[in-house]
Amino acid sequence: YYGDAIVLKNCHACECDKNGTEICTNDGKCICKPNVEGNNCNKCKNNMWGFGLGKGCTECHCSTVGSLSLQCDELNGQCKLYT
Repeated sequence: YYGDAIVLKNCHACECDKNGTEICTNDGKCICKPNVEGNNCNKCKNNMWGFGLGKGCTECHCSTVGSLSLQCDELNGQCKLYT
């Protein structure tokens, strides 16, 4: 929650995603965990994975040689390989 609970009595629930947010500031701004982005800290940055683990996101480490892209599977970090 953010706002003034004592004088103005105007507290509001933060709209930040709990998995991706470090803190919600006194004015309702979401401060994201490492490598997380979005106004509500609701997704990993490009080429990152692990949002649902609640610790921030981790770099994929996919190679441009042998992998379809630098982006890995968002749930398990596995690179998508050519078949």
